[in-house]
Amino acid sequence: MEKANITRVAREAGVSKTTISNYLNKKPGKISEDTRRRIEDVVLKLNYIPNFGARQIINKNRPKTIGIILEDASARSMFTDYFYGRLHAGISAAFLSRDYRIMMLPSLFNNAEENAEYLKDLSRGFVDGYMLFNIHEQDQYVEIFNKYKIPFICIGNMKNKNIRNYVGSDYVRAVKKAAEHFFAHGIHNIVVSAGYTDSIVGRQIVTGYRQAFEKRKLPVPAKNIITQKETASESIYRECLELLKGDGRPGAFILSEYQYHDLVKAAAELNLKLFGDIKVIVMNYFPPVPDPRITCFNVQCYKVGKTAADNLIGLMNGKMTEPCLFSMTYVQGNSCGCGEHKRR
Repeated sequence: MEKANITRVAREAGVSKTTISNYLNKKPGKISEDTRRRIEDVVLKLNYIPNFGARQIINKNRPKTIGIILEDASARSMFTDYFYGRLHAGISAAFLSRDYRIMMLPSLFNNAEENAEYLKDLSRGFVDGYMLFNIHEQDQYVEIFNKYKIPFICIGNMKNKNIRNYVGSDYVRAVKKAAEHFFAHGIHNIVVSAGYTDSIVGRQIVTGYRQAFEKRKLPVPAKNIITQKETASESIYRECLELLKGDGRPGAFILSEYQYHDLVKAAAELNLKLFGDIKVIVMNYFPPVPDPRITCFNVQCYKVGKTAADNLIGLMNGKMTEPCLFSMTYVQGNSCGCGEHKRR
């Protein structure tokens, strides 16, 4: 079967290749409405995807557009949450300094086929590359982008998925360090919250937790790995409550800022004293007014965002990029059982 390329599209539509280029690059003044519809019919019939390398050359004077794909949680938090705000600041610094435009694409279709069609349509002249946030184990976008050779970068550690286009944070190492800290203080009954079970970050948190126990040749307490349920907004609170009420009460928790508030609620209900009865290390602690008592590991948001944007620009210009994994910044308060405040 003859490959669908610009020459074939032009031939079947009965127009020149220049006219096809005008159509792909959204130059409405250059073609009539009838011609545009005829070309569109042929493009859809042949399932034609433009060659991105060629488009980079043809459109070198047109501002490039980056599509940032956000799941529901990311979309809601992008402009209200410090974590996403700093991440976006780094992304914007890289793109806007080079006259790249940013297009937010929150909550696309649940159906993989609809997503493929939508993204292919956007890539025919609108969007030049994509960034992915909050990646899940069964993520469909990566497969679509690889299949159609569309430039993309993932925010998150994708090493175990055999994907090189990523910039992320080393949650595995951070969780291992957190667990090792509690071990050193004689605490072995440690709870970790992994967030949603199918998220890439959640799997990495569990990996770090397991590796910490295995390194000490200790059994991994599966009941102490708690997860967020999609349909239950207070599921972490209820799991914390059940663990704290049961026999063999945990001595320490490793969890995110949002989940920390669930633990605070559960502890208060049982009249337990946080940082006394229960030690805590928080992953990504970015409240408007930080509590200096909190020990935490934080993502280097700005650096991750800017590096991801720089790497995507490189991919769009035909350059090979290396995957990048940043360590998380450690801030020590006394919530972990230590009295001295440190940052490193």
